[in-house]
Amino acid sequence: MEKEFIPYEESLELKELGFDETCFGYWYTEQEKYNKIDIQLATIDFLKGEEDYILAPTFSQAFRWFRKNHGLYSSIVPKKSYPDNYVSGVEWYVTICGGDGVEIGPDGTYDYQEAEIVCLKKLIEIVGTIELSKQPTVISENGNELLFDKEGNLIKELPQQENLYTEEQVREIVSLIRTELAKNQYNHYSINYEEIIQSVKQPKK
Repeated sequence: MEKEFIPYEESLELKELGFDETCFGYWYTEQEKYNKIDIQLATIDFLKGEEDYILAPTFSQAFRWFRKNHGLYSSIVPKKSYPDNYVSGVEWYVTICGGDGVEIGPDGTYDYQEAEIVCLKKLIEIVGTIELSKQPTVISENGNELLFDKEGNLIKELPQQENLYTEEQVREIVSLIRTELAKNQYNHYSINYEEIIQSVKQPKK
């Protein structure tokens, strides 16, 4: 039964994206070591004040939430062999698109359970990137742009000095870093900031 629910890590990320629907279960931490699931009807009010309790939606509920709230349409379809169109049910494709019908990815084939996880993680990445891009720009007293992670930790101060980077280029760097953060599940230790900054060509003096 547990396999019907999305994993703890993704449940936590959905919570941070604003998911608050009534679920048939919730995750909880036992002895600060194990994440376990309790299968019973749970609402956001039921879990209020319980920091270690996280709503646990099913995969179908999570996919429906992305469709309803973010206009992202996902499907998991079986791979067909050529030329007889035989379906073995072993390999599956994941497709995601917005209202414009343009497919966003991801690429590759997976077994079905893996495809569900891959699809969910991609949806989280897409919405996370969108939400991150909405964050207001913070400028320090020195005129530098400050970049924070989703937990409010300062992760980079981008200098905006004369003949170094223009305001437009600083914003381009911020955008690139935010995109990489979303791809790496907001683990700022995995980001090579210097490489990203240097990828934006400095203006000629």
